[in-house]
Amino acid sequence: MAVHTASGFVVLGSGLLAATWSNDQSGVRTAPRRLPLFVGFGTATVTLCLWQALVVEEIAQLDLIWHLAA
Repeated sequence: MAVHTASGFVVLGSGLLAATWSNDQSGVRTAPRRLPLFVGFGTATVTLCLWQALVVEEIAQLDLIWHLAA
């Protein structure tokens, strides 16, 4: 995913979280009930992105070793 696309999704997600927080009808300023869901999805997304970067780096290193051995 391109950096500007990822940044756009972060801004969109932050805006949705802020809108949910401000549209609370109870009048009490507490964290939204869906906050753990947002945090869980965010953590899973970051974990998958970092894992994918590690896989790509490992493939590049193995390719380099393969070419040097040949």
